[in-house]
Amino acid sequence: MVMQVRRSRLSAYGWIERDGFVLLSKIAPGYASAGNWTLPGGSVDWGEHPEETLHRELYEETGLTGQVEEQLGVDSVIFEPNEFNSYTSLHLVRLYYRVSASGAPQVTEIGGSTIDTAWLPLSNIGDLPMVGSVSHAQELARHQGLSTSPPKPVSVANGSA
Repeated sequence: MVMQVRRSRLSAYGWIERDGFVLLSKIAPGYASAGNWTLPGGSVDWGEHPEETLHRELYEETGLTGQVEEQLGVDSVIFEPNEFNSYTSLHLVRLYYRVSASGAPQVTEIGGSTIDTAWLPLSNIGDLPMVGSVSHAQELARHQGLSTSPPKPVSVANGSA
């Protein structure tokens, strides 16, 4: 009999919008939701402040440095075991921040969870495969008057985080 494991994960993500574009990262093969676009960010390490996490992850995934402007919101979701993970239930708490950054992004972490990063036009991000947290962050930014484009329906992969 396989015992089900329950885990919690605190993560920090950045909504980085500039001149009608948003900065996104593409998830590498071997990770849940591989091939989908996501926000720069990730898990908070032990003893790390979520804003420090965001700075670290932003650099690893995009090669850019940024300024955390404000917290946009938080969500809490539970992912039950699925085809990627047959025994662990994951309680994911995601903190969303508005971040300012500029420059040409380039993945700096070799062998990490990101295979590509780019400034993508807000006008057609809804046509791209992406995790649900992207549209959630865009909605948070839009409600605070920070996003210039209304969210479009997105293609969300099964078990996407």
